[in-house]
Amino acid sequence: YTSSFLDAADSTIPSFDATYLMESLKIMGANIFKEDSEPRSFVNAATQTQAAEGDTSPPMQALLDLSGSQVAVLLSAKRILHRDCQSEEDGIIRPLTFERMQKEYYSYFIAQGKASGPDRYDETVFFKAFIQLLGGIFQPAKDHTGGGPHQYYFSGKCSAVGMDHQLLKKIPLYLNVHMESELERAVKKDLLNCSAALRDWAKKYS
Repeated sequence: YTSSFLDAADSTIPSFDATYLMESLKIMGANIFKEDSEPRSFVNAATQTQAAEGDTSPPMQALLDLSGSQVAVLLSAKRILHRDCQSEEDGIIRPLTFERMQKEYYSYFIAQGKASGPDRYDETVFFKAFIQLLGGIFQPAKDHTGGGPHQYYFSGKCSAVGMDHQLLKKIPLYLNVHMESELERAVKKDLLNCSAALRDWAKKYS
């Protein structure tokens, strides 16, 4: 239809460039079919699997887009939060902080020789990854209940610019409940951008 329309139209009308359509389909994660050929996908295998199962929610997509160092920070928090849930049943409540995540990663992953090389990050890179997640996946927590649940009230404004790094390492944090549930699913399906060693470590909690 497009070709016939252009043939009859004014020659000054620019011809249709299918590249733009292909790029749009690529962004949407669509499969491109050619006659007598197998479907060709522009998305990686993990994302394609997610799309097929209808799991590409905004929180899941945010997790798939994380760098390796950011995943290391997040998985450290995941292990801590799992153990904290058990501790809360015994009446012990500890806030999630960067210092705890850093200790989790270096004491229970690096120091125990579980790192495979690419997933070994120095303290500067690890802290920078945390800063990049702060205000998005992690939010500062304000507890007005005297030790209530970790889903605290937060004004929605957060910036690490100009804040003291030592303070940032100690402030209580929370992980959005929707992100936490998607994280659990991403770990189980091995979708995150990290080494197999780091994924296996995240599935264990001691």
